[in-house]
Amino acid sequence: MVAEMGTVSGGERTARANRCAPRVSVGNPGLRAVDSLRGVYVLVVDGTNGRMPVPGILRYCGAYVRHVDSALTGLALMTQMLPDVLVVALADRAGLELIRQVRTLKPEKGGVIHVVGLGAAELQERARLLGFDGYLAVPFDPWELRHLISTFRSL
Repeated sequence: MVAEMGTVSGGERTARANRCAPRVSVGNPGLRAVDSLRGVYVLVVDGTNGRMPVPGILRYCGAYVRHVDSALTGLALMTQMLPDVLVVALADRAGLELIRQVRTLKPEKGGVIHVVGLGAAELQERARLLGFDGYLAVPFDPWELRHLISTFRSL
């Protein structure tokens, strides 16, 4: 859905849009806030037996999503194809070990990929020290996840 532009009293312009649609910044017309993840390839490693709705959230926002259930499968896919972002649900130590293995890969094989962790609040500092670029404590706002991935896209 494309943003609808309208006029309100006093001539102010407003933008009403779907949360995942591209939105033009009203305050500064030269800037674009990208809310859509269209064209972003995300690998989701979720060892929580599907308890987190992450793949559905990202697909809703337009991302290409590949979902796997184990860190071992995720690492194997990383060596075959290079996603834009890796999202890891930290259900156990395997997720933390996955980031160590990913960071040892050569850059062309994904060693410098942006990695987002999802898990308990007490793991946040440890996850950042291990090399996660972003972390959201569960439960998290789905739009916060979308915004975090969108931020990586603009870097």
